Amino acid sequence: MNRLHHWILTSLILAGFTLTNSGCQDAKSVAKSTAVPKAKESHDHDHPEKGPHGGELVEWGEEDYHIEVTFDHKNKQAVIYLLDSTARNAANVETDKVKVTLKISNTQPPITLLLQHDAAKSSDKGLAFIGVHDALSKEMDYEGKVNGSIGRENYSGDFKEGGHDHGSEKTKK
Repeated sequence: MNRLHHWILTSLILAGFTLTNSGCQDAKSVAKSTAVPKAKESHDHDHPEKGPHGGELVEWGEEDYHIEVTFDHKNKQAVIYLLDSTARNAANVETDKVKVTLKISNTQPPITLLLQHDAAKSSDKGLAFIGVHDALSKEMDYEGKVNGSIGRENYSGDFKEGGHDHGSEKTKK
């Protein structure tokens, strides 16, 4: 092979390599493609098994927030606390940007409650949202789903009294 052919072949290989690796990618896609994937977490991570009020924890997003699910049977209330990623403190969010719906699936008929913020029950240990229903006077282990949104982010997670659940979802509107 003469020098000209060698130079042309080398140039084509380098040009192809450059186009393949830089192409039309933006900075975000380059950063995503070179980022080390986060290992799938086991059940051993840094938050308690129960919330600050003794309730079951539900993960929203990938540890973005936690929901603590509690019931006050005497007052026929479901009390949900919005917690931060550590599940130890109140989430730092504006409560008027939060919507929470509790769906209890193991009652007849199933119960769906749109919860309202309760400033009196809220503290540095959780932002409280409550819903009232006559069926909640019955003492039993409830199970279902806590759906909600914070701003434009939608979240969902399953709960079961007496069990710690990490099944959660996060979607954008």
